[in-house]
Amino acid sequence: MKKFVKRSLCMLFALLMMVSAVVCVSAEEVPVDENDGVQLCALVDPDVEPMADVIVWKYKTVNGVLYKRRWNETKCVWVDSAWIKV
Repeated sequence: MKKFVKRSLCMLFALLMMVSAVVCVSAEEVPVDENDGVQLCALVDPDVEPMADVIVWKYKTVNGVLYKRRWNETKCVWVDSAWIKV
């Protein structure tokens, strides 16, 4: 009797897993509020929207000394508080 109950529960669980994998999900497009305080940068490929922030290194030379600083291209803000001497 216990084997029958275990087997039945396993079959029920497997059936639920298969049914839940077939469920379709839909999303609604929401207009972006222009006053949300975030400045959007131009993307290289408009069809690709990154989910994580895109961080790049920016370099500059002052009096022959090379400096670097991280720039958040997604939010258009500096990540580091100051320039770092390389």
